[in-house]
Amino acid sequence: MKFSSLIAFAVLIAFMMALFGACGKKSDGEASSAGDRSFPDFNATASDGKTYSAKDLSKGVTVAGFTVSWCAPCASELEALQEIQSEFANELSVFVFTYEDPSKFDSLSSALRLEFPILQADSALFKKLSIEAIPSRLLLQDAREVLRISGAPSFEEEEFRERIRQILGIRESA
Repeated sequence: MKFSSLIAFAVLIAFMMALFGACGKKSDGEASSAGDRSFPDFNATASDGKTYSAKDLSKGVTVAGFTVSWCAPCASELEALQEIQSEFANELSVFVFTYEDPSKFDSLSSALRLEFPILQADSALFKKLSIEAIPSRLLLQDAREVLRISGAPSFEEEEFRERIRQILGIRESA
């Protein structure tokens, strides 16, 4: 009896490590400047069938999120991205990328009233961009990476928004 309990416990621990190891950490909530990395070419499809490419991210300020449907912190990330979309409505674009069928997000998208597309991109895009934690978020200016947050939303949120304001030339009102 003790042996089977020990095996069950070991399997549970292994499952939890696999689940939570992939969702959140590489550098949980770490913001970093990106130097001069350009967003690679891609073709991705939203749940409504519309296709997007790198051209859609090439002008102005864009926030690109990377998420999956089974990641609990990703729901909070989608909420944070919607807040950014609402705050900077006509000033920037938000796109979210997943390697899953984007229809898996339809009910969550509806519940959160998301105003941006969730796009299915192949895992090669994640690899080209060195996306090593889910969720991750990139701030792009003219398709060049300016700032990155890897891991669940965290205290870097205000730094990220401040950087958006700087790029857009918006002064925060006192």
